Amino acid sequence: MRAPNAWRQMGAVESRLAREGFTRPRFEIVPGLPLLWGRWSAIAAAAAVPAVTVLLLDHAWVRAGLAFVIGAMALRKVFPDGPTMPRHLPTVTGKGEAVLRTARERHAELDPATRPATEPYDQGQVRMAVALFGSAVLYRVDDRIMADWFRPEPEFVDGPGD
Repeated sequence: MRAPNAWRQMGAVESRLAREGFTRPRFEIVPGLPLLWGRWSAIAAAAAVPAVTVLLLDHAWVRAGLAFVIGAMALRKVFPDGPTMPRHLPTVTGKGEAVLRTARERHAELDPATRPATEPYDQGQVRMAVALFGSAVLYRVDDRIMADWFRPEPEFVDGPGD
């Protein structure tokens, strides 16, 4: 009996959730935002770094300084408000958040924040609890799991003898 290919199944699940409107692809940029850089300014800024490096290695200090200033000016043109990253849409849509909220309410007894520490999870509850509330559930499953997780690595001695 072969184990299922988790990566292939995960990709299929992600694409199905995106098709049904529960999630978006990762790193989807907010539509309608202007790009913060021009092509030539970005090329000039990228070319300034190796140019300054070569000039510094050649001991051409004045030319290296000029190349650095030109690169800094190009970067200022590229990022007028400082270095920024494009804003991405959240991965989970409103429809997905509603379904997740409903499932968390339905299975509120599995929440590790409200569950008594003396009441361990049984094997049938662990998967749903981790899916809804994250890896904090694993701290409550069994002490042996945590002991195995943080077990120190054995030390091996190289060479003959002990």
